[in-house]
Amino acid sequence: MMKNREIPIEQTNPVKELIFKALEYKWIYIICLALFLAYFLGKNKYAPRTYENSATILLNKNPKSLLGGGNMLTGLEALEFANNVENELAVLTSYTLVSNTLFLLDFDVSYYYIKNDFLGKILGNSAMTRELYTSSPFKIVLDKTHVQPINSYFYISVVNDSVFMLETSVEKPYLYNYLDGGLQQTGPIQLRKLYRFGRMIDTSFCRFSVILTDPARARELQKNGQLAFVLNHPEQVALQYQGNIKAEAKNPGSSVIKITLKGNHEKKVTDFLNKHIDTYLTNNLNKKNKIAVSTIEFIDSQLSDISDSLTTVERTLQSYRSAHQITNLSFQGQKYIEQQTQLENEKAKLVLQKRYYDYLVQYLTSNKDGSDLVPPSTMNVVDPVMNQLVVELINNNAERASILQNENVQNLFLGQIENKIKNLKKTILENAQNNLNTIQISINELDYRSKVLAGEIARLPGTELRLVGIERKFKLSDAIYTYLLEKRAEAQIARASNTPDFEVIDMARDSMVKAISPKRRLNLVLALLLGILLPTVYILLKEFFNVRISEIRDIEAISNLPFLGAIVRSRKETPLVVKEHPRSIVSESFRALRTNIQIRLGTDRPVVLVVTSSTSREGKSFVSLNLASSFASFGGKTVLLEFDMHKPVLTDQLQLKTRKGLSNFLDGQAAPDEILLSTGIEGLDFISSGPIPFNPSELISTQKVNELFEFLKQRYHYIVLDTPPLAAVADTYLLMKHADMNILITCRNTTPKNLFMAVLANLENNSIGNLQVVLNNYELRSGRDEYSYDYSYVQEERKRKRMSERLRKFFSFGRLPRTRKK
Repeated sequence: MMKNREIPIEQTNPVKELIFKALEYKWIYIICLALFLAYFLGKNKYAPRTYENSATILLNKNPKSLLGGGNMLTGLEALEFANNVENELAVLTSYTLVSNTLFLLDFDVSYYYIKNDFLGKILGNSAMTRELYTSSPFKIVLDKTHVQPINSYFYISVVNDSVFMLETSVEKPYLYNYLDGGLQQTGPIQLRKLYRFGRMIDTSFCRFSVILTDPARARELQKNGQLAFVLNHPEQVALQYQGNIKAEAKNPGSSVIKITLKGNHEKKVTDFLNKHIDTYLTNNLNKKNKIAVSTIEFIDSQLSDISDSLTTVERTLQSYRSAHQITNLSFQGQKYIEQQTQLENEKAKLVLQKRYYDYLVQYLTSNKDGSDLVPPSTMNVVDPVMNQLVVELINNNAERASILQNENVQNLFLGQIENKIKNLKKTILENAQNNLNTIQISINELDYRSKVLAGEIARLPGTELRLVGIERKFKLSDAIYTYLLEKRAEAQIARASNTPDFEVIDMARDSMVKAISPKRRLNLVLALLLGILLPTVYILLKEFFNVRISEIRDIEAISNLPFLGAIVRSRKETPLVVKEHPRSIVSESFRALRTNIQIRLGTDRPVVLVVTSSTSREGKSFVSLNLASSFASFGGKTVLLEFDMHKPVLTDQLQLKTRKGLSNFLDGQAAPDEILLSTGIEGLDFISSGPIPFNPSELISTQKVNELFEFLKQRYHYIVLDTPPLAAVADTYLLMKHADMNILITCRNTTPKNLFMAVLANLENNSIGNLQVVLNNYELRSGRDEYSYDYSYVQEERKRKRMSERLRKFFSFGRLPRTRKK
C-alpha cells in the first residue's frame, strides 16, 4: 500500500487570478467600455461648449493715497488696503455692475442656428444648437413699450428677400415689459404666419420687426438647419453672467486682479469682459469726478442769477450815460467809486461764503449721504479746518457706500464708519453755524463802512452821484460773475485731468479664449477608466462578499487537506457523462481523478472509496457514478453502493428497477448475491439503497456492514460508496472507518465556506483520516467543452499510459479468485 502524499499546489498569484477573473467576465468589460466610450464620445461631440477668457487690472495705481506719511504701510493701513482690494473684488462681480454692462451690450436677443440631425432630434435642440452672436443673417428690433415673450424660441424661415415665415408655440409663456420690468404669465400662444422684412409684427403678446441683413447666408444656413431667436430676460441674463464671472487677486497680497468669465460663445465672452472693465473704469472715473460735477452745477446755478443782474445793470449804465452825455467820473468821484468797489468786492466774497455755508447747513440737515457734497476749497472758502472735515466726510461716505453696495453688512469697519460720519456731520454743522455768525458780523461791518462812504458820495453832483451808484453795481456784478467763471473753469480742468484709480494691464483678446468644456481627452480617459474600474469593482465586491467556495484557493485557505482534483462543469443533460460522452473534458477530468486515486492508493489490493459532501446539491452522487464508471472503463471490476438511504438518486439515474437493496441485506432479509445488479456498463455493478428504512444509522452500525465489505473485496477491485452529506446525518461517519480514502466533494459557488469549515472541524474531532478534497463544477478558463490533446500535460499523459498498461496486465493475468458464500 502506497503511503498518502500531498501533491504540491502551485501558489496562486492575486494579480494573475484577477486577470483570469476579468477574462471570465470579459463581456461585462466589453459592454461597459462600449457604453462609456459611446457616452463620452457623444458628450464630446454634442455637449454645449463652454469657453473661458480673462483680463487683468491693477488696483490703486497711485498707492501714495494710502500711505500714512512714510513709504511703507503701517499695520492698520495694510488692513485698510486689503479691505479695499476685497471691496473692489466684490464690486467687479456685483449684480449692479454686470447689469450695467449688459445694458450697454444689448444682449436682449439671442440668435441661434439649429442643425437638422438625427442625433439632434434624439438629444434635443440643445445638442445641435449654435449661437450666431455676430454672424446672424437677420436682426430683431424690439418695441420695448410692448410686452414680449421671454425664453421662448421663435423660428424663422426665409421665403425670399422680402418675406419670411415666423413660427412659435409655447404652452405657458411669460410676458416681460422691458421698460418697467413687469412679468406676467399668460395662456398658450401659437403663431405661424408670413411677414415682410422690416415691417412691425404687432400681436397681443409681442411687437418687433425683423431685418434681413445677409440673404445669402440665411439661405445657406437653411439648407441643413433652422434659424431661430430667443428674447431674454435681462435680470436672468445678469444673474447668469454674475454666476460665471470671477475676480481674484493674482497673488496673495497683490493689487493685480484677474477677472475670468465662462460662457457658451467665445466672442461673447471676450466682448463682455472688455465692456465690463470699461464700465468699471467709467464708474470709478465718474465717482472721482462727482465733486467737480457738483461744483460746476453749483456755480451754474449761481451764474444764472448773476448773469441776469449783470445784464440789467449794464443796460442801465449804458442808457444813463447816453441820456446825460457822461463818459467818465471826476477825480473825486473816481476815488469814491474805487473805495466803494473794494468794499463791495469784499462783501461779495463774504456773501458767496455765506451762500456756501447756507448750502452746507441745508445739505447736512436734509440727511443726504454726502457723496456729492461740494468742498469749501472749490468755492474759494479759505477755511482749512472746514475743508478737511468736508473732505473726510466725503471719503467716509464713499467708503460706506462701497461696503453697502457689496452687501457686506457684517463688515468690521461699517459701524465705525457710520459713527465717524455722524460725528463729522455734527462737527461740520457746529463750525458752519459759527462761521455764518462771523461772516454776518463782517458783512454788517462792511455795510457800515459803505454807509459812511455813501454819505461822502452824496455830496457829489446829482448826475455824477447817480452814475457812481450804477457803476458800483455794474462792477460788483461783473466781479462776482468773473470770479464764478474762473472757479467753473478750474473745476472743468480738474474734471478733465482726472484718471481712474485703476489701470488695465491686459484686455481680453480673442486669441486668449480657451475651451474648458467638454474636456475631450479627460472624457476619453474617464471612459476607459470607468469601463475597466466598474467591472473590476463588481468582481472584487462579488468575491469579497462571496460566502461560498468558488476556487481552489478557497479550499486551500480553509483547509490543509490534500486536494485530489477538480471535476469540470458538465453541460450535458445525462448524468452518465463518462459512458455517453467519453471524449468530453468532463470525462477526462474523471479519468484524471481516477489516476490520482490510483497513484495515491496503488493497484495491488481492493480499494474502498467513500464519496460524501458537506450538504446536498454538491454533486456527490454524480461524482460517485462517473468515478465508478471511469474505474470500470479502465478494466477494473467495480461496484457502486447507494449508501445514501435518505435520498437515493442513483437507482433512478441508472434507470434500474429493484425491490431489494442495502436496507434488505442489513436487516437480514437478503443475501449479498441477491442485491447485486448489473448496470449495463461493462465492469460496473450496482447495489441500490433498497426500501428507505426507518433507522439507517442503526443498520449501518451493525456487523452486517463488515460482512458486506468482506464479500465485495473478494469480487471487486474498486468499491465506491455514495454516502449521505456529513452535515445532514451521521451515517457517513460510521462508514468512513471502512474506507481506504474518504473523498469530500465541494461544489463551486454552492458549498458554503462556514459549513465546510464546520464539517472539517467535526471530522478532526472524530479523528477521521484519509481525507481528500475534490472540487466539482469547476469552470475551465479556456471555455472549451470538447477534449483535445493539444495542451501541455505531456509528462502526466505518459505516466497515465504506463499505469494503464500495468493495470491491463494485472487484470488479465492476476485476477482475484471468487469465493463461495458461507
